Amino acid sequence: MASGYWLNLPVMGYGEWTDREQVIWINFKEFTILPLKKDNQASIHIDLNNQKIQMSDAITLTNTFLSHLSWCSGQAY
Repeated sequence: MASGYWLNLPVMGYGEWTDREQVIWINFKEFTILPLKKDNQASIHIDLNNQKIQMSDAITLTNTFLSHLSWCSGQAY
């Protein structure tokens, strides 16, 4: 991940999650999701400067994404 002003959020729950680093797009914004590893929590990240988004909007998009995953999988995040 390149340098910038990042929002980095842990993701906890029981639903399906990636087993490798992946780039995903949520509402035309690029996020990076990282898997759960022995030494790292599963997480989601966005470069706020590069994506030209405010932190509150990025948090809203993240929560919406996790809500959709939860609804589709029937598992909590």
